[in-house]
Amino acid sequence: MTLMNISSIIITIIGVFASVFTIFMNIFLLKRHSKNRDDMVIFYCRFAIDVFIGIAEIIYLTFIIFYAVFNDFFVNHRTFLVFFGLLVSALGSVRSIVTLAISIERFLAVYFPIFYHNNQNYFSPIIIGISAIGFGFVEPIVLFGICSYDFDVPQQCVAFLCAINQCFFTFMRTHKSVNRLAIIDAAIVFLFDFLPNITRGQVSKNEFFSFQVGHSMFSCSFMLSFQNIGPYGAVSKCVGCAMEAYLVFKTLARKDSAVESKIKMSGEDNRPYGSQ
Repeated sequence: MTLMNISSIIITIIGVFASVFTIFMNIFLLKRHSKNRDDMVIFYCRFAIDVFIGIAEIIYLTFIIFYAVFNDFFVNHRTFLVFFGLLVSALGSVRSIVTLAISIERFLAVYFPIFYHNNQNYFSPIIIGISAIGFGFVEPIVLFGICSYDFDVPQQCVAFLCAINQCFFTFMRTHKSVNRLAIIDAAIVFLFDFLPNITRGQVSKNEFFSFQVGHSMFSCSFMLSFQNIGPYGAVSKCVGCAMEAYLVFKTLARKDSAVESKIKMSGEDNRPYGSQ
């Protein structure tokens, strides 16, 4: 085993641990906060999607590790690179649409509240969910339907992009450019929402969302893996999602602490005069 292969395996293991961390953090966020705010259902959908993506990433990266270490045994099963990689890619597409919907919704709610109030029904979680799932299903339909993929995976291939044919690779480049719209939109909201909160030095109403879109812009910029060395891009995305989950946790914990302090102060102010 070459030094390059060893370094690739180590980095892939880091991606597995990052995915495990992401799963537990998002499950914790779902259990702790899912009943607090009905107007943040889409955010909770994002948490759930990140859990599924984390599970898919663990399966995908773990298979790559075993494939690299026990190549002689797994070489006849390398088509699983396609199944697992396609699952991760499709879930990433679903996530990008949900992120885009969150970005647009929060942007309109903050800067165009009247327009948002009159058109709020268009941001129904059901509509967004159906659209996101439909967007994710496009990839397997194109791969097996339009591009007629026949599972011709090169023996030295250890990542999804080198396992697909040229037809689907061309589609992926175009398809992922659509995903970048979510990143651009998130960047706009990040600049106009998060940075002013930094200068004011306070936890504003939209700070939670700012962390979401700001780091989504960072993590989604590493969507594509390169071909024959290892899924470095996928690992970078796993680490980015783990960092994002931690930032969201810290933000919500800080907001919960602020709310509890206000409730405590309000209770003390309402005590009868002279009581201890």
